[in-house]
Amino acid sequence: VEMFCEYDTGHDKDPRVTDGGIPGTCPDLDARKMPDLPVLPILSVDLSAALYGGRMALAETAEILGQAEEAAAWRKKAEETRQTIRELLYDPEDDFYYDRNKQGFRKYRTEHITRLFLNRVLTQAEFDSIYERYFMVPGQGFCSPYPIPAVAIDDPHFDHTFPKNSWACNTQGLTTLRAILWMDHYGRSEDLTALLANWLRAILDHPETTFQQEIHPFTGAPIGQGVNYSPTLLIYLEAVKRLGWME
Repeated sequence: VEMFCEYDTGHDKDPRVTDGGIPGTCPDLDARKMPDLPVLPILSVDLSAALYGGRMALAETAEILGQAEEAAAWRKKAEETRQTIRELLYDPEDDFYYDRNKQGFRKYRTEHITRLFLNRVLTQAEFDSIYERYFMVPGQGFCSPYPIPAVAIDDPHFDHTFPKNSWACNTQGLTTLRAILWMDHYGRSEDLTALLANWLRAILDHPETTFQQEIHPFTGAPIGQGVNYSPTLLIYLEAVKRLGWME
């Protein structure tokens, strides 16, 4: 799936979707219109993963409805998408999936990789290889004191100024909320409990917090002035439930 503008992904300030002069919106606010830029079009990892997930969901829906042939057709389309993602967007040298344009891979190590996890595009072995390299080594990749940062902390594109509403650095509530949907599936239940405990500690350590959208990946301090962000509220509820604080 091709990406034309920043808002195709919703990752505000993310260098992956802004570098090269990529605008926030498509011309005339029409998602079909591609801006005239040398870097475009870009084959997008996360948008392609969503396509795979959508096709698998349609296959499962068809099965529930007793439409076996239609289910098989959607599974075939999903598998074609999965194979294309692997063929075009996987860099074996880095063991990572990158967006790609006419110039080649756009090497931004951002949390877009988790969309492959969320939509269950990867096999267990493929997941384990990426996860253990980029998510389990303290001080590297996405293993900050308060994970999962929007950009790998050792990526040169990581923004050390930590502005608000930024997918260039901050640990986003949405990323953690989505992790609840894939970490158990891939056998990382203990890591999920630790991740949620980190968020709970960040909330309790900062009584000034009002369930902001994002936290500082190194200190856990809330960033921005937004209040009652629903993904963060859900993280809080899931954390206290998982830790046995709530029946």
